[in-house]
Amino acid sequence: MNVTLIGAGNMGRGIGYRLVAGGHAVSVVDTNAEAADKLVAELKGVAQKGATGKTASLSDPLGDVVILAVWWTVGKLIVEQLGNKLAGKTV
Repeated sequence: MNVTLIGAGNMGRGIGYRLVAGGHAVSVVDTNAEAADKLVAELKGVAQKGATGKTASLSDPLGDVVILAVWWTVGKLIVEQLGNKLAGKTV
């Protein structure tokens, strides 16, 4: 499954670890590119079953599942910004 994980903080890290342990492709988005790159490197180090990780941006195509690992106020703004890009996605 292709998953877009928005937020490279503690929640994003924990969720990301579980996703790559399950063999999923994870794209990490964060306003801090360095934090996203660091998390992707960590995820690649523990990936199993062909899982992958990459740094992405909100302008890139979204995965089938979009996880908002951010404060709810930020999540609301992200959902408003993405609008129709979220159509057909599990958020």
